[in-house]
Amino acid sequence: MLEYLTNSKTFERVAGKWQRDLAKIGITLNLRTVDASLYQKRLADFDYDIIMATYSNSQSPQRTNRLFRLRGRPNQRQRQLRGRVRSLPSNNC
Repeated sequence: MLEYLTNSKTFERVAGKWQRDLAKIGITLNLRTVDASLYQKRLADFDYDIIMATYSNSQSPQRTNRLFRLRGRPNQRQRQLRGRVRSLPSNNC
């Protein structure tokens, strides 16, 4: 089970598509909308599975690359998900 954390209903439609697609491979995605203060606290504590984050590009590729690096250590659910996704057959599109 994964949780999509947001502080806005704007991305619920997109997350709903992810929810249906993940269900096809046996993964449950819960959508959770919280107020701005709780959202900021959970971001600061890295207490989330999936969020929508947007970053603008800079003139410096090195600076941009640093922004997109994953922070924190993956928790057990994230490691399990990676293993399940890696074990899926490729559809060679």
